[in-house]
Amino acid sequence: MLRKISARSAIVTLLGITLALGGCTSKKKDYEGLQVLRTPIKDEVKSLDPANAYDSVSLDVLPNITETLYQYEWNNNANALIPLLASEMPTFSKDRLTATIKIKKGIRFSDDAAFKATNGKGRELKAGDFVYAIKRLVHPGVQSNGSWIFEGRLKGFSEFQKTLREAPKDQLAKIFEDGQIEGLKATDDYTLTFTFVKPYPLLTHMLSMTFTAPMASEVVAAYQDERGQVNEKPVGTGPFVLEKWERGHELVLGKNTNFRGDAAPTSMGADAGKPLPFLDKLVFQIMKEEQPMWLNFQKGELEIGRIPKDSYSQAIGSAGGLNEELKK
Repeated sequence: MLRKISARSAIVTLLGITLALGGCTSKKKDYEGLQVLRTPIKDEVKSLDPANAYDSVSLDVLPNITETLYQYEWNNNANALIPLLASEMPTFSKDRLTATIKIKKGIRFSDDAAFKATNGKGRELKAGDFVYAIKRLVHPGVQSNGSWIFEGRLKGFSEFQKTLREAPKDQLAKIFEDGQIEGLKATDDYTLTFTFVKPYPLLTHMLSMTFTAPMASEVVAAYQDERGQVNEKPVGTGPFVLEKWERGHELVLGKNTNFRGDAAPTSMGADAGKPLPFLDKLVFQIMKEEQPMWLNFQKGELEIGRIPKDSYSQAIGSAGGLNEELKK
């Protein structure tokens, strides 16, 4: 389960390689001259708030916008984790109770009007953005599905959760803002420390989950609903930004102009070393039924499609490969 969620970010970000190799370009007039990947999703996205996104559909989309400290290495079947927003793997104290993580310098959030202090220019990512994101996991209004990651493990986490649950409604915002989790510190702008009640061998795996993606407090202040959730306006450090969300139809992601352009990994062969992403846009089209999706794929309106079981013999030849018509 962990690998499926985390690897999806890498897969979609790198799909420009598939697009380039396949020679596919969008046929929609709006996307002429752009490298576009259109892919179906089976249902409506429930949330694009990292603290709330847990279903497979939301996690098809969100990891292209937000990033985590660690990720699963592309095309590695050994479930190897490598740094993403972290600059290196964690260092641990002798008793394995304290982990120190350095984050990369110079990474910026995408441009957004929420960043008023910089006139809408995305500011630099800081360690405090991870602290803020993890605190949100226990905010009663956010109703996160990800608090289990640290419950009973991170020192002071469950106690802070209890304090917020018992806080008077009119004081909750201040208690949340002023409160601290004892075992979670931003010791400077680029250093995080986690202190646990007992060793936590799965820490890096947990820090590859979207629940722990950094959140800018400015974004929450600008776009939160009455509960404190930011379900429809994600702002992250990833390679794409949300451009359009037409409910029941599609979501369109455009290239993040602030993205640092990480190099494609060596496992990508001839494309290794090229700056990511290769795509200009990702278009997620909501298609709940398999047959309409398959027909759109056959017409060239999708670059990715699933073969319905009733169409398997039509798509796959007797030798086990694609039939000649689909190869075209």
